Amino acid sequence: MQELLGRARASSCVDVLQQQSLAIPRTNTWDNSEWRNWRTHVEESLLFAETVVPRTIGVAALVPESSHAAHSGKSGIGSTVGNLVNTCMGSGMLSLPWVLARCGVGGGLGLMLLVPLIANVSIDLLVAAADHTGGRTLTAIAQGTTGRAGGLLCTSVLLLLSFGVLVSYCVVIKQLTPRLARYAFGLPSLPSEALCLGLVCAVCLVPLSSMSTMAQLRFASAASIFLIAGFVVAVVAAALSVEVGSSPVAAEARVYDAHGLKLSSWWRPLDGSPTQWLSTLPIVLFSYLCHHNIPFMYSELADASLPPKAAPCLGAASTPGSGYADSCRGSFRTATRLALLAATAIYLATAAGGFVAFGAATAPNLLVNLQPGPADPLPDTLVPTLHSAFVGMMITTFPTVSFGLRTACHTLCFPNTPTATTAHRWTEAAALVFASHLCAVAADDLCFVFQIVGSTCGSMLMFILPAAMFLCGPAAVRYGNVVQVDGALGFHLAAPEDATPAMVSCAWAVLGFGIFVTVACTAASVGLQ
Repeated sequence: MQELLGRARASSCVDVLQQQSLAIPRTNTWDNSEWRNWRTHVEESLLFAETVVPRTIGVAALVPESSHAAHSGKSGIGSTVGNLVNTCMGSGMLSLPWVLARCGVGGGLGLMLLVPLIANVSIDLLVAAADHTGGRTLTAIAQGTTGRAGGLLCTSVLLLLSFGVLVSYCVVIKQLTPRLARYAFGLPSLPSEALCLGLVCAVCLVPLSSMSTMAQLRFASAASIFLIAGFVVAVVAAALSVEVGSSPVAAEARVYDAHGLKLSSWWRPLDGSPTQWLSTLPIVLFSYLCHHNIPFMYSELADASLPPKAAPCLGAASTPGSGYADSCRGSFRTATRLALLAATAIYLATAAGGFVAFGAATAPNLLVNLQPGPADPLPDTLVPTLHSAFVGMMITTFPTVSFGLRTACHTLCFPNTPTATTAHRWTEAAALVFASHLCAVAADDLCFVFQIVGSTCGSMLMFILPAAMFLCGPAAVRYGNVVQVDGALGFHLAAPEDATPAMVSCAWAVLGFGIFVTVACTAASVGLQ
């Protein structure tokens, strides 16, 4: 009886909160709005306007926008694995060889094996929360479990993650374009990095980011897969060239670190201080981050697994304990593990190959090590080709990420103009690109961007939010005899009813690990600068 009364009380509280939310006037103008009305508009834009912000943040770079207007697309295990691997792959892999140089071969490889193991557990927790809430976006699941405050926090983290990714793209462009200019025009020295980045921003990034649709760039993700495959092959070939003795100058240069000091050996099983280990862990987290796209891909796989003539509704079809739910979750678990294994294999090949090729001199951006000259284990004509291909990939991928961020900013700043005009698009794109340019110029190297984004946004999306959403359970239904904390955040602690003690223990462990990563790794990354 007490359990039933607890459920009724929790449900009535949620109903009252929803009625109060609907009772708040939703008409406001930017010039004469009160703080409460503008705050209501912010919450509506980030939480309730599912066709605007939550569906363009995170999934915009995965598929063309037309496919998630009605979520009519269906995908099998093979395409799910491909999408997960494509979500993980990116600029983060450029710094993985530096992780081995910083932590030693054993330490670096250990981190690259530990992170996917924990990520696999957190994905299971996130899928369980998606089953119980029926949410198709990460924001919807967060709001359905942790309440409005959790939904706002989730969307804010996704916005910050998108901006961090844009900054990392600009850093790569900043470091590579001066080398391309020197090679193409025969310059005696490298031109200004800030100037080269500014030219690329003005000529390429602003026009592409101001487009009204991303349909013209729908092949950018497919092209990036082939580029990454070619890059991995080139890195492995460089390592083999050094090991077989084809590049003696490169082999001799491996014993010199970035400061020109000669070391006793170019590799060590374990290296670095605990602070250095903590500062490199976020780089690995950033490389495996795919959780923001998990709900969308899981719903696509669930729709594809529905019986004939069944309605594509994840929440109704995947009732916990049903055969359909177990089948969908099992299929997605298989796809997740295959994707993590594939990503781990690619990362291990890239990290080992890059470190073997350059040893202690491995730079935070592996492409910086690849320079035409006698110390380069690759042909001189291949290096500019790789640089050009990566710059092109960054330029074409930048607008697919900035599209969701620009749309969100427009929705927040112009509530009475839901459709952006041409002037709005160009102005917002210019402001966003300019902000990314400033942060990229201020960043010393690519690793620092990965460290900050990985220790904050990465740990929130990969560990803290999935564990918290699993432990909180659906907001409208509470299970078991739990202690409810009714506060301003509306936070209730209640795991799903079909959760086993092992799952709950894993969730608490993942949550604690995420909090530790956020605090310790952020402090270590900032302290070493």
